[in-house]
Amino acid sequence: RLAEIFPDVPRLAVTATADARTRDDIRAELRLEDALEFVASFARPELALSAERKRGAGHKRVLELVEARPGRSGVIYAGSRDGVDKLAESLRAAGTHALAYHAGLDKAVRAERLETFLEADAAVMVATIAFGMGVDKPDVRFVIHADPPASIEAYWQEIGRAGRDGDPAEGITLYGAADMAWAYRRIDGREMDDTVKAVQRRKVGQFYAMMDGANCRAAAVRRYFGEEGVEPCGQCDLCVSPPESIDATQAAQKALSAVHRLGGRFGRGRLVEHLLGKTKEPSSFEAGLTTFGIGKEFSVNGWRDLIDQLLFDGLLKEDPNDGRPLIGLGDSEGVKAVYRGERRVGLRKAPEENDPTTRSGKPRKRREAADIDPGDAALFEALRYWRAGEAKRQHVPPYVIFPDRTLIEVAQTKPASLPRLAAVSGVGESKLARYGEAVIEVVKGFEA
Repeated sequence: RLAEIFPDVPRLAVTATADARTRDDIRAELRLEDALEFVASFARPELALSAERKRGAGHKRVLELVEARPGRSGVIYAGSRDGVDKLAESLRAAGTHALAYHAGLDKAVRAERLETFLEADAAVMVATIAFGMGVDKPDVRFVIHADPPASIEAYWQEIGRAGRDGDPAEGITLYGAADMAWAYRRIDGREMDDTVKAVQRRKVGQFYAMMDGANCRAAAVRRYFGEEGVEPCGQCDLCVSPPESIDATQAAQKALSAVHRLGGRFGRGRLVEHLLGKTKEPSSFEAGLTTFGIGKEFSVNGWRDLIDQLLFDGLLKEDPNDGRPLIGLGDSEGVKAVYRGERRVGLRKAPEENDPTTRSGKPRKRREAADIDPGDAALFEALRYWRAGEAKRQHVPPYVIFPDRTLIEVAQTKPASLPRLAAVSGVGESKLARYGEAVIEVVKGFEA
């Protein structure tokens, strides 16, 4: 009613993360139909984003990630108070200076732990979403979602606590189909208007679609918030190591057939055992099914990934079953299309188990000079020298100008004109206009 009570008083609505639909709602609810709208870029070039599907015990993976980042401050988000306490305890047992923070703690305890975290050179805060609003610790080097948020807005706000000093930082998310199913169940169990539920379910779906996507994560977030002309960041996991995709349609047919024959009586782990024929003491009924042991082409992790993919795609669904979820068939028309071979099921190829970017917990290695021929290395170093000067002049990290992978391609292709430079990955229209002539001058000067 502000517009009615104070018709002549200027009104300002400010929000950190709102997509186009939410901004329209704000304008309508506050009767700001004729107001000017200003939307700043959501770009965070200092943040390297990555995500990976959960495999087995989530705490073990979080411990690996933290241990690979010694001497750095970070924030880890968990979905429950109990999860926060247990994860913080595990980290402390492993030698990490870890603090637990959630709404169940006494106010004085929370204040003390917050002060400790803000003053420490290297501390890890394990928290629920109760932590973060208004907290300004510039040197947070990583944010890990041990349990994922339920929307892109929440994701962007929470990982935004890293790298506020402008230095390189990481946002790492662990996720799985069980998390998605839990998010949907939580929404459905709340007493709220059906329209609101539909909006929240849509946001959950959009978040997991982004997590399981194959294109630049940072660009996907920026497009979600309505930015146009967005270029790949060049440093997220999908830019550094684009995922390969395999045709898993035949394997999907086997999994769907197994679920159908088992009548939705098995959970994920038992379903994988059935497909591999590794069920301990199977019943005569199960052992007699044609799907028993039919899936030898995949490993345990491979089948878990495929089942997750089928859940993400809506071809399978989970029945809560009092905390012990059972797998059943999902969209009937979609399932039929897969059976008939009319719908392809693609599966992102899982990284090798010894790949240090995913299983060892080490920070993702970025492309370096070692990746180029010795004959191109000198030009690459000259380009890096130019970039360092430009970054210092603008007071920004060097990779904001161009990531290494772009400079490597320039060193390899040696473009002598703006059109040729425009063909290099990572050189969009804005960067071409801003830096194109300078880059070509470096290339030509080096060749001269």
